[in-house]
Amino acid sequence: MLKAKLLPDTFEIPASFDFHKLSGSHFGIHWSDDEIKVKILFNKKVAGYLKERKWHPSQRIEENPDGSVVLSLTVNHLLELKRWILSWGSMAHVLEPQSLIEDLKQTIAEMNNIY
Repeated sequence: MLKAKLLPDTFEIPASFDFHKLSGSHFGIHWSDDEIKVKILFNKKVAGYLKERKWHPSQRIEENPDGSVVLSLTVNHLLELKRWILSWGSMAHVLEPQSLIEDLKQTIAEMNNIY
């Protein structure tokens, strides 16, 4: 930026604008008006690492007797969450929603055809 100029125009935030709704449930840069509840089971090999950080503002982590954990969160878009889940390989298993499970199955089948 080389130069700034103050304009006489003003902007008022609409009364219906909810910053927390807009920014609170997205996972990455994509968002929508949806609210999607997701549960992911993580293998005990990565449970410690998963518990060390906050992945999402809505997250809840439940520990299982076998050392695995279930991460529950509510997001408004699945694209980047899907990519994140795939990055965990076989150490992550989506429990819900069914639509995400089916999407992952299709992606994995397509990947299997490549290799």
